[in-house]
Amino acid sequence: MAVALHWRLPARGADQGAGAVPTRAEGERAVRVFRAFARAAADLGFTGVATAPDTWSQDAWISAARLADDIPGLTFLLALRPDLLPPALGAQLADTYQRLSGGRVLLHVVADGQAGAGGAGDPRRADAFLGAVERYRADAAFAAAAGALGRAPDFPPVYLDGCTPAALETAARHADVCLLPARPRGALRRSLERARALAERAGRRPAFGTRLHVVTRATELEARRHAGPLIAGTGPRGRRLPAAAPARAGA
Repeated sequence: MAVALHWRLPARGADQGAGAVPTRAEGERAVRVFRAFARAAADLGFTGVATAPDTWSQDAWISAARLADDIPGLTFLLALRPDLLPPALGAQLADTYQRLSGGRVLLHVVADGQAGAGGAGDPRRADAFLGAVERYRADAAFAAAAGALGRAPDFPPVYLDGCTPAALETAARHADVCLLPARPRGALRRSLERARALAERAGRRPAFGTRLHVVTRATELEARRHAGPLIAGTGPRGRRLPAAAPARAGA
């Protein structure tokens, strides 16, 4: 079984942990940093790079577009925010990006927030968004077959991220890849079995993946020392806690 590995591009040119705010100097060198990370990932044999969905970070789509021509063959797992983008526009952007990049785009949709919260991670919002996108694609494909459009749309594969019951149900309906956050092996196995059962019930067979956060330092002791503040800045489910930094950054 082939394994695809994606390395996450640092959200602000260089990640400094929860609550970090980019300085002016970081913003000016962000493109060079992105390019260096992406080239390193390609040289080390990674399938591609992933971008962050943060609104106070460099824009994922524009940043990746800048890199696509520089690094042929590298794929881009692009964060998509259902709470910020109308479905038809999202489908058009993804289709255009997919064609211009030569089919090197994958969509990362987060659906692991609190149901009813209405934000980026609300699985109901992700479900409604992806359902509308699928209807848009069906209409466009029909128009292409009827000769009204020159070609059918080329929508990228959807990686749906989440392990809550609502997120798994959304993934069963829409995901090409069900992306499960890293958890203890037993919990991860139960999430995978639940996701697979829901997908089979929906008549679908998505692939599966996991998302890991890795701290690399010269020694294990240094890595653990650096991981401490990062862990302290997350909630019980491993998410970063809200901070004043995004507000100061103009989010």
